[in-house]
Amino acid sequence: MSISGLWAFLSEWLDDHPTLFLLGVLAGAIGGILLLSVLLAGCPHRYSNNFLKITDYDLNSVKWERTPKGIRVKGDWRETHLRIDQLTDELEKCFRERGLAKSIRRNEFAVFIPPDWYPSKCGTGELLVPSRVDYRLCEQKKDPEGNPIKIPVECRDATRPTKECPCPCNVRATIQPGPRYPVIVTAPNLKLYKTELARVVLYARTNTPWADKEVAPCLK
Repeated sequence: MSISGLWAFLSEWLDDHPTLFLLGVLAGAIGGILLLSVLLAGCPHRYSNNFLKITDYDLNSVKWERTPKGIRVKGDWRETHLRIDQLTDELEKCFRERGLAKSIRRNEFAVFIPPDWYPSKCGTGELLVPSRVDYRLCEQKKDPEGNPIKIPVECRDATRPTKECPCPCNVRATIQPGPRYPVIVTAPNLKLYKTELARVVLYARTNTPWADKEVAPCLK
């Protein structure tokens, strides 16, 4: 039978059996959807990169290094790389024991220790990162002597310490959306590293892991 003859036969058959044709198309579509669902079930969603940006580092030009366990990092000390792996392992173990997450995907985030971090000269001694933070967040806290913190009006928009504003409202760590994945920006002491990593891993659950009774013990 020629191709034209075969096409004519199929056309006549489809005209005589439209219901069977539609059922066949529907079955094929359902089968395709089920197959796609099975394939996607084995592929975990990537960590969200949708975080409020309060730092503005150029992350496109960073030449990332890797910790021994594969985490992207930009920092100056080998000891810091090892410490990042250690803290990540501790958080992962705690999450697994509490049923919060089976694992932490180390290739889906990065850690950036900026060169302009600085120690606070305002009595706390904390290591801070220049950042744009709502000053009211700092005024909710107290200084080492227990007095309420007040940010002068002229310093409320300061992003780093200056002669006029030696005590701006800056953070110890945060998450900056990166080109392809979230980047934890932190001072080198990694004091809040676990907290920011918990925000990455548990994004769908909480953005304030320290306030979550199940998560908070893992941040120590």
